[in-house]
Amino acid sequence: MKNKIIFLVFVSGSILFGDTILDVCKFGAVPNDGKDDTAAVEKALQQAFKRRKGYRNGRYVSAPAVHFPYGQYHLSRPLKVPACAALTGEGGGTFLIYTGSKNDTVFTVEASTQRVENLIFCGGKTHLQFSNPNWDTTLITIRNCRFLNASGVAIRIIPSGNKDHMSALTLIENAVFEGNYQCVENTGDLFKIRDSWVQLKQPQMADGAAFINRSGRMMLENVCGVPSANPPKGKEYLQNVRWIDNYGAIRCNMVRFGGEGGGIPIVYHYGDGRRKTSHLQGNGKEIIIENSEVYPGQLKRKNRCVMRLFELPSQIRYEGNHGHTDRPVIILEPALAERLKKNPPGKDRTTFFFSYSFRNNTGAKLQIPEVLHDLISADSEIDRRKK
Repeated sequence: MKNKIIFLVFVSGSILFGDTILDVCKFGAVPNDGKDDTAAVEKALQQAFKRRKGYRNGRYVSAPAVHFPYGQYHLSRPLKVPACAALTGEGGGTFLIYTGSKNDTVFTVEASTQRVENLIFCGGKTHLQFSNPNWDTTLITIRNCRFLNASGVAIRIIPSGNKDHMSALTLIENAVFEGNYQCVENTGDLFKIRDSWVQLKQPQMADGAAFINRSGRMMLENVCGVPSANPPKGKEYLQNVRWIDNYGAIRCNMVRFGGEGGGIPIVYHYGDGRRKTSHLQGNGKEIIIENSEVYPGQLKRKNRCVMRLFELPSQIRYEGNHGHTDRPVIILEPALAERLKKNPPGKDRTTFFFSYSFRNNTGAKLQIPEVLHDLISADSEIDRRKK
């Protein structure tokens, strides 16, 4: 019996078997020289495409990682990343600086089993866009990265073709978002960001949401958010800036929605909880905020609130939070308020259809529109006086 020798290569804390890493410097990239490295990086990505393996169910299941050693690299035009090809850097010092149009998507990724680690992205409209025609078993992992100065949404998870969502599980951890117009747009089934820092600042921030949840469930856990959102009124004053736009289900636990006197609203909710999806009642249109610090807007903002409802969610759970002081917890969009006057939600309520709970929050009495009181659990701590 012959002896076999297996070579293990250690790179950035990972164990790589055989030739599974492509160093962009071996394709001609030179860090820190101030010159354009786009052609070299593109060659590495093309080589990763050629070395894909494990073709199954209409697509490949593995590809080499494209690695950027420590330093600064300049990219001048958009690049395509093949399915399963990871993008990796070293520590906290691998910068990918985009010098092309501010309207460009820097990396368009054919999302499958995808990994992005230890990179700092700067410039362009979108740093990373993950897309596929709703493939099952799509897994996206982003770790130890920083996203700086995107003129659009820094990270997008969106389907290709005419699909309305992606069967994708996305995890972002140990990330920093700073100076971006918006941070994340999710159209996948499950999305989670944890152990991360989010800084918004005028005038770069959007007159819109930092996080957009188009479908599925988005979770924020142990996230520190800081907005610089209290400028004098003028051309840079953004009346409708907020943290989250939610069309599906959002869950926040141990999140600091900061700002104190200069904070912004937490959630604008658009998902209709009175519309059934197949056999499901309530169809997963939910807002859950727990154990968090909530500073939802300075008094001069018309939209100062925790939740602004354009449609009724099937579930609201607001428990164990601190810091909302005298801001309303819920504001109804005028069009929704008018519809609810004509057709109060209690009239079409079915078992487990609506579940609204407000408990163990510190601060002023919670203000909830009277038309919603029949949906709220009896032990909720709300101010039921007429306003």
